[in-house]
Amino acid sequence: MTPRFPFVQIPKRVIYVDDDGKMLDALRMTMRPDAAREFVNSPEAALQSLSQEMLYWSSIETLLATVQERRMDGFAEARYYVESYFRDWRRFHITGVLIVDYNMPGMNGLELLKRVSECPARRVLLTGVADAEIAVRAFNAGLIHKFIPKNTPNLYGEIRNSSEEIHLSVCEHMGHLMRGTLRNDQIELLHDEHVIKALLDKIEDLDWSEYVVVGQPFGIIGLSHDGPLQWLQLETADGLRAVSEGMRDQGYPLADVRATALGQAMAVAEIRQQLGLADDRQPVDAEQICEAPALFCAVVDLPVPVLTAREYGLDDIRSPEELMRALLRDVIVASRRIHDDDTAKEALSQAVSHLVATAGLSRFHAQALEAARTTLGVPAAVDARIIAAIAGHRAASASR
Repeated sequence: MTPRFPFVQIPKRVIYVDDDGKMLDALRMTMRPDAAREFVNSPEAALQSLSQEMLYWSSIETLLATVQERRMDGFAEARYYVESYFRDWRRFHITGVLIVDYNMPGMNGLELLKRVSECPARRVLLTGVADAEIAVRAFNAGLIHKFIPKNTPNLYGEIRNSSEEIHLSVCEHMGHLMRGTLRNDQIELLHDEHVIKALLDKIEDLDWSEYVVVGQPFGIIGLSHDGPLQWLQLETADGLRAVSEGMRDQGYPLADVRATALGQAMAVAEIRQQLGLADDRQPVDAEQICEAPALFCAVVDLPVPVLTAREYGLDDIRSPEELMRALLRDVIVASRRIHDDDTAKEALSQAVSHLVATAGLSRFHAQALEAARTTLGVPAAVDARIIAAIAGHRAASASR
């Protein structure tokens, strides 16, 4: 099977929904802990979480879809990604894969998936032997992207492999929003199977967990679990010749011009300029990563502040206590950017809304929130906002 290369790779997040606690425990022990994970034993709780996440999805999709518009307005593309996308905590809190058991009381798995069908998350249904026909109909109707019988040999391995593959399709969906930022020749290059393999190998070598492709200059901004933010500049052989000629006109030393023409070095002045970084006009080492077509790359660290997965925290949620601490963390992180712009204010409002609505699911969630507020060191202004939101939510609920 030909590998695929999405134009964006979002952080991995998977929600597992099953009323069988033993099944959730087994999943927690066998699924890779390299992604944010949430194990939910109530379809109603999952519905609440995913409904709120729709706001996060919409915000991130809008951000990616408007890059071309911002570039036409004269806003540097790479700078926009750095200042908006890589500093937005919501990218860590959008569930790409939803794995749901069919046979649950009250609201079965298919009913839950129908109610979140507008969510871009890819949906996997776990079925019993007697549910196969129902699953086939749901698949043909587009309600689910895959179903896995629970009697499948090596069930947990199949779930694990499926979640990896399906996460890739979510990234492809998001990447389509960015096609307008790339030239046709760049898109064609990124669809070449040899280039795809070379780039996937390079990204694995760099240990990136997320990235975005940039059209001008051409390259990829990527980030590992704990940073730093890095730039992978890409050039074809023709591109290197054009760059070397430009370097000659700009007065670069002849040795640097020749090294660039040969694919041994690259000037990275443009990306530094876009990000407001000082440029010492010193080309960086380059290497050829693909022979046919010929593709060269250079990697540089970008000393700009971003929010890494390590700073945000990798969710592994099973209990109301873990859930409320994670949601309260979202509010605290969002509050740190409140003075940036209207988008940051919107993100904070969304985080508070999610926190308060989830606290209303049960008295256990409410108690867990009270405990988290006393242990996480919530800033006074933020805590006052939470208290006011809780009061407003209770008043609205009482009036219904």
